[in-house]
Amino acid sequence: EFCEIWDEHVAEPIETIGALQQGETLFISTKLPSFDVNGDQVDNYLVAASPMTGGEAAEARVTPVRPVCQNTLILSAHMATETYRIVHVEGAKERLASWLSEIHDRALERTEAIKEAFSILAAKQVSTYLEKKVLERTYPLPAAPRLNAPAEVLTARQDMFEYICTGQRTRRSAARELFHGRGMGSDVPAAEGTAWGLYNAVVELEDYRRGRGVESISRNAMYGSRATIKAQAFEACLEISQN
Repeated sequence: EFCEIWDEHVAEPIETIGALQQGETLFISTKLPSFDVNGDQVDNYLVAASPMTGGEAAEARVTPVRPVCQNTLILSAHMATETYRIVHVEGAKERLASWLSEIHDRALERTEAIKEAFSILAAKQVSTYLEKKVLERTYPLPAAPRLNAPAEVLTARQDMFEYICTGQRTRRSAARELFHGRGMGSDVPAAEGTAWGLYNAVVELEDYRRGRGVESISRNAMYGSRATIKAQAFEACLEISQN
């Protein structure tokens, strides 16, 4: 029914259709206008995901993809994401149809704003200080554990604290290496030494670092913790580029 509503009211070809979490979430995508960022091509998609369990909201997200490395670029939620909670009462299908039609129109309008934001990143050269600032914000360290517990609990807390810190520092280092030449497309003019390149280094790391299975990685890169990290990197890079 979700696809039928899409075909009838959005009237744009479905580029991809699939399911995540053993069929609990259906997603479809359609192509939006592509653009370039200082010569670096970016393809643009609207991805709509509909939960099949009845307990979550449907979500639509403008999702640019950089073909040179197939990075899936996640933006800040206010710029690219809309949600719609499906209440299964009379008229639900009609309201969903209206929402899908509206979000496609708004996605087209947002394309120019997204291109402008990416171009701002590509125009910003990143110093060592700013690179460190972005990566620390993207991969923050946790607060030190509290010391108000028995010795064995304190030991467990300290072990977990050190484990998380090691992981975050390792990811900072890996993103830094991708930024400084190991990343796909890191040597193109728009990306070399710029906030655009640093953002894409984080995206590449989160899209392709090892995890708990292909589906888990793919879902997290779009909707989970990896997507959150990519959005944090975008916000941090945009902030340093505008100041």
